[in-house]
Amino acid sequence: MDELVNELQSKLAFQEDALTSLNDVVIGLQRDLTELRQLMMAINQRVSAQDEIINAHASIGVDARPPHY
Repeated sequence: MDELVNELQSKLAFQEDALTSLNDVVIGLQRDLTELRQLMMAINQRVSAQDEIINAHASIGVDARPPHY
């Protein structure tokens, strides 16, 4: 009986350690995901700004005469 209790305690300790390790990994992944979302939003804003600049230049027209004519 003592052997069975010792075995169960050993398994429980291993599972608790594994759960703690997995929790640490999940916390790290959540931090990474949050950082990646912020970077993606910043990149999206930059692309949108560049798109506005490109559209503004395109609206001037390629065939339009320069202002000095």
